[in-house]
Formats: sequence, C-alpha cells, structure tokens
Amino acid sequence: MPKNPIHANHQNASTLTRALPALAAVLLIWVLARGFVPGGKQLDFWVLTMVALVVVSLPLLLLEFALAKRQSEPMLTSWPRLTRDADASPRWRLLGWAGLLLMGWLAGTLINQAIMLMLPIATAWGPLTATSISWLSWMGVLIVTSLLSQVNTRVTLLVGLGLAALSLVGRLINVPVLGQWQWTGVSLGEWAQALSLAVLAGGIGFGLYWQYWRQLSASGVTWRSSASLLLPLTLASGAVALTSTQYLIADQNGFFDWITWAQAGASICAAAFLMNQAGSQLPRLGWLVAIIAIALLSAIGRLTGHQLLIAALIGILVTLGYSLFVGWQMKISHVRKSLALPQEGMYNVWRMVIRIVVPLALILGLIGWISLALSQQA
Repeated sequence: MPKNPIHANHQNASTLTRALPALAAVLLIWVLARGFVPGGKQLDFWVLTMVALVVVSLPLLLLEFALAKRQSEPMLTSWPRLTRDADASPRWRLLGWAGLLLMGWLAGTLINQAIMLMLPIATAWGPLTATSISWLSWMGVLIVTSLLSQVNTRVTLLVGLGLAALSLVGRLINVPVLGQWQWTGVSLGEWAQALSLAVLAGGIGFGLYWQYWRQLSASGVTWRSSASLLLPLTLASGAVALTSTQYLIADQNGFFDWITWAQAGASICAAAFLMNQAGSQLPRLGWLVAIIAIALLSAIGRLTGHQLLIAALIGILVTLGYSLFVGWQMKISHVRKSLALPQEGMYNVWRMVIRIVVPLALILGLIGWISLALSQQA
C-alpha cells in the first residue's frame, strides 16, 4: 500500500503537508489547461473560469469538507453511513464509486496526454512505426507512473510543480507572444470548458480534499482556511491565462524538446499522485488494483479518442450528485453542524447555492458539452 505523507500526529503537521491539497490543485489546473483552454487569448474564457471557481468550486469544496468532517473514514467507505444518517436510498452510495472512477479515468487521461506530448520527439528516434512507438511509450510511461505512485506524495507534487514551472519559464523565454487579448463572446460550450477546468482541477468529486480533510481537521484547519485554498487555484488560472498561447504551441524543433519533456513530466507526476490517492481508497493491495484499473482505463481512453470529454461528463455528473445529495437529502442539522459556519446567514446562502445555483450551473455545463460534441460531428 502507498504510504500517506500525513502521519498520526496531526497536531505537528508541517505547513507543506497542510498545503498538499492546494499544491495538487495547482498542478492539476496546469496540466489540464492544455485540454480545456480554447485557442487564442480569449478573455471571456478566463472570466468564466474565475466565475466557475467562485460560484461552483468553492461551495463544492466546502461541501466536501462537510462530508469528510462528518465521517472519519475514506470517501468510498463513508457513503454507506452517510446514506443511513440521511435516510436516503442506497443508490446514492454509487457516488463514491463514481468518484473513484473519475479519479482513475483522469489519471489515465494524463498518462495519455504525456504520451501525446512526447510522441513527436520519440518518433524521430528509430525506424519503428508511429503506432508501435506510441504503445511502447504508453507502457513505459505507465511503468514510470506506477513507480512514482509509490513515492511520498509530497515529493511527487513538488517535482511535478517544478517541471510545470520549468516549462512555463522555457516558453516565456523561447516562444514569442502572439496576438492580443480579445473578447470573443460567451457560449454554453465555453462555459462547459471553464466549468470542467475549475471542477476537475479542484479535485471536486473524487475525494482529493476528502482524503486530506479527515487527517488535517485535528490540526486546526477551519472553514476559513478551506476557503483560502481557492487562492492558489485563481493564481494558477491567471498564470495559465497569461501563457495560454505559448502553452498550446506544439513546436517539434529540438530546441524546444526540453520544454515538451518538462510538460510531459508534470502530467506524469499528476497521474502518479492520482494513482496513489486511488490506491489509498481501496482495501488490501489497493495500490495494485489501482495500477491495473488505471492501465485499463488509459487503454480504453486511447481507443475512444474522447478522454477529456468523458472526464468532463463524469465530473459534472458526480458533482451534480454531490450537490443534490447534500442539498436535498441530508438533514439540515447534520450539514450545519459539520460546516460550523460562524453565522446562520452564511450557512443559508451556502445552502441556497448548493441546492439551486450549483446544480443549474452544472446542468448548463452538461448541455454545453453536448452542444460542443454535436458541433464537432456536424
């Protein structure tokens, strides 16, 4: 089993350990931006992303903290007790497995993303066909990711963030800035992309904060500190926005090879982190089950060709289920006690957002993805 970096003595948890969820969110938003950021410098997309972070991600983040605080067990094993306490149907327990599926699918997607980044360079190394090199690269990246998943997650995250920063600096120095910022007009498809980036990068729905909250709560983490985790997400979004044009350029010249390798390395580190977290949710030999399952999901993703679309749809459906369960199924007293907000008015606003605003925003995102898929087929 992979060891969790946070030990039993939560009272002496280091600042770095307490910041792990925020560091993971910054890394995820960086590696996922490549798939969700539209081409060009679209100011409206980043406005929508900030709106999604504040209106959807932050309330859902507090929701996940409330659920984790109510149960001292991992996400997967907590759902049976949550449904019993709420007198809700056992079908709601499927949300735990759906969240685990989302984590595994996202890890497989990041593995394939790393391969796509490296493939233009790797094909120049030998006489093999592109298909053969692609699958050989897939096996190699999967092995590296599996080994990294056994390393202390603090090390994995810091190495991933270092590689992301290296690729950012490299592109700022070597790639010319093209075009000007422009307002292209808001659409449902653009909202869907911004919403998915904010939700998936925040780890909402697959237990990223749930896993750490149950271990950090004894260290004095409050709702105020949980709300402050939105700041790193916003800063990371701004950093990606300023370099979106450079980041999306796929230059195959040797001069830029090291930038591409750094980007691929960051994706591998993010996938290894998710693989570690998936394994920690499962019982005996969970790490082995996680490796096999993610390898299978990654292979399926390579064959479907719609990995990010499927990840976005699963993420929206899982978070929609979370908001409906907490907003309409859980007892008011249970949620209020778990959140422990300082004022009743703040709780009422949060509950209204979770019950009405968040579900509507997620449904609009779902419609936006469907419209994008239909427009691409037309």
